[in-house]
Amino acid sequence: MKEVKVFLHSMEEIQSFVAVTSKFPEKLDLMPQDDEFTRVSGKSVMGIFSLDCSHPLLLRIHADDARAEEICTALKAFVIA
Repeated sequence: MKEVKVFLHSMEEIQSFVAVTSKFPEKLDLMPQDDEFTRVSGKSVMGIFSLDCSHPLLLRIHADDARAEEICTALKAFVIA
């Protein structure tokens, strides 16, 4: 498992993010950084809209290290340091 921060600034970015995440069979969870109990699928546009996207979100990638890096590379436009 790997965790990275992502920032989705607009509706178009959310749609682009979901277009990329939907290509992967792995479980991808998005959650606010300060709330471990609120989680939505990183493949769900409606789920992501339910989150406060005015702040960076935590993306939890449920995959081995090599596969997680591949997913991070595909999502590099959204990943922040």
